[in-house]
Amino acid sequence: MMSVVSLVYASSPRGSGFIVYASPEAFLAMTCEHVVRGYRELQIFFPGETKAYKARVLRHDPTIDLALISFLPDGDCLQRRVPLRFADLNAPLNCGAVRMIGYHQVPQGRLLSPGVFDGNLTVQEADQTDDPEMKLRSIQFLNCNYASEPGTSGGPILKGNRVVGVNSDSFGGHKFSISVIGVCNTLRRWLNMENSGVGIDDMLAMLARE
Repeated sequence: MMSVVSLVYASSPRGSGFIVYASPEAFLAMTCEHVVRGYRELQIFFPGETKAYKARVLRHDPTIDLALISFLPDGDCLQRRVPLRFADLNAPLNCGAVRMIGYHQVPQGRLLSPGVFDGNLTVQEADQTDDPEMKLRSIQFLNCNYASEPGTSGGPILKGNRVVGVNSDSFGGHKFSISVIGVCNTLRRWLNMENSGVGIDDMLAMLARE
């Protein structure tokens, strides 16, 4: 949980995010586009800490609700913060226990540590249709049944110790989240590499150099 961060603007918590890349030159955190919408810069807080890091929005995409933010690390970051790793693109995304980690909202101030919300992956529409376009869209999203609260948007969804998705929205008691496949496809669009086989880690390294 030490790599799950709280995103704040003008002293107001906006949502959650998680570290996906770390180097002495830059740290990258992933979150949802609607969390950072309208902002060029925010503050990042690590669990249990009051020190703020000034971050800028590096990329955002409202069509899939994904964003990437960048900030300069210090010695504490480099020594203690380990990026979360994404699951393999071929990992099953329609079953299994998951946990979502995020900072839910409180009446005043902000939580110093994120909460953990347990649940399961549920059947995707892609498993129930023969329409190629529907399948392509559906595999970019996850259906989950964990409970969550406002403020947890942008938090990672973990299956074991790997990220399978990013918590995004809810409807009718189900959570709709961007899958690891959706993350990979979005990074490829941002880098104009749609037809490449470049992996997530390599693409994050490219974006960190911008």
